[in-house]
Amino acid sequence: MSLQAVHHHPSPKPTRASSDKRRRIFTLEGWKPVVEKWENRDRTRDTFTLAELIAEHLGTYPDGSPVVSTQTYYIWRKLVLAERAKDKA
Repeated sequence: MSLQAVHHHPSPKPTRASSDKRRRIFTLEGWKPVVEKWENRDRTRDTFTLAELIAEHLGTYPDGSPVVSTQTYYIWRKLVLAERAKDKA
């Protein structure tokens, strides 16, 4: 047996090709109401958090945490706002 065979460990990181093909659970249409409500909220009257809004629209895990992180919101926000700007043009 060669040293290479003994010491070869597969990389735990996904390859670029596999990470680019991640299946998306939610669509742009699914994120639009979340973005619209968050962007148009009244900061003085509305007391909900972004995590609560995401949970309300996209669901929660059994422990009550949102199925999508608040950090993911900002990625989708860019896409929704770009789509809105494209529709206005």
